[in-house]
This record gives sequence, structure tokens and C-alpha cells, in this order.
Amino acid sequence: MRVNRTQQRESQSLAALEAALRGLPQPRPPENLEAKLLAGIPRIAPAPVSRTRAWWPLAAGLGVAAVALVLAAILFWGDLVDGPQPAPSALGDVSLRHMLPDEVRDHSKETKPCDVLPPLRG
Repeated sequence: MRVNRTQQRESQSLAALEAALRGLPQPRPPENLEAKLLAGIPRIAPAPVSRTRAWWPLAAGLGVAAVALVLAAILFWGDLVDGPQPAPSALGDVSLRHMLPDEVRDHSKETKPCDVLPPLRG
């Protein structure tokens, strides 16, 4: 019980001290404090811009342009080699199954997984 009473007294005395400190009037700052503080800051010349910062945007731009040129060449290379292709409607009904030989279209000769794997025993 003594510990609780001691703690209560300490907390009450701390609260009273805090209230007394908060009740004190605010001190006035010295005259020309801001000017004195600003005058105490040393003047330093700005740091020179390094050349490493100056070249990387140019290199990045050139890299993007190179990638765009390579993609354009890949996309349009077929048109340059083969020439213009006729419109799909002019070809009619042309699909891969009509173009393949009969040996490829014959599905009866396909290997079925059931024929290759042994039967499962439970």
C-alpha cells in the first residue's frame, strides 16, 4: 500500500510542477534574432554539375530510339521481302487443313497415350 501512495504523491507533484511550468509567461525572443541566425550561415558556392548526370538522359533516349527501330524493322520486314499480301476476303475459305497433305490430316495414324502407357492397376 505504501508503494501506491508514494506513486500517487509523485504523480500529483509532477502534475503540479507541469501545471506551474505551463503557467509561466512565454519569454520574448531577442531583437534581430532571425537576422543574426541568417548571418551565421556560411555562404557556399553551388556544387558544379557533374558530367555523369548530363549524359544519361541522352543515352536513354538513344536506347529507346534504337529499340523502336529494331521493332519497326521486325514488324515490317515481311512486307518488305514478300511484298503486299492480298486481302483475306479475296482468298476465300483457305485454312491450314486444306493446305496440308492427306498424310498429315489422317488422324487414325496418331499415337494415342492409352496405347503407349501401361494400364493402371488399383
